[in-house]
Amino acid sequence: MELRGAKQDLYDNIEWYKPTVSRGGRGLSEVSVSVKKGGGKAEVKVIEERCKGCGFCIEFCPMHVLDYSPNINARGAHPPYVKNPDACTACGLCEQLCPDLAIYIVKKKEG
Repeated sequence: MELRGAKQDLYDNIEWYKPTVSRGGRGLSEVSVSVKKGGGKAEVKVIEERCKGCGFCIEFCPMHVLDYSPNINARGAHPPYVKNPDACTACGLCEQLCPDLAIYIVKKKEG
């Protein structure tokens, strides 16, 4: 994928997302995402048999790393698969959103 201009600058500067949840003034939860430099690449691991196919990890991945697998697991769901591993910034959003703890990331060591 080739990006040009301001959009390319944005992608070059986004290296790390850190979602945080805080309590609002009326007991409501608010989700905010802060962007930090210095995030490393990671390997995304999927435990296919835990997945119920909700798609949260696929829909909310800011770098579009995941997609639905053509395979069906024992629960009758299409679990995610890593379609674009080089785009992963190790933000951890996929593992935080997964209600079944079926996905996690392992940061790669630099060097």
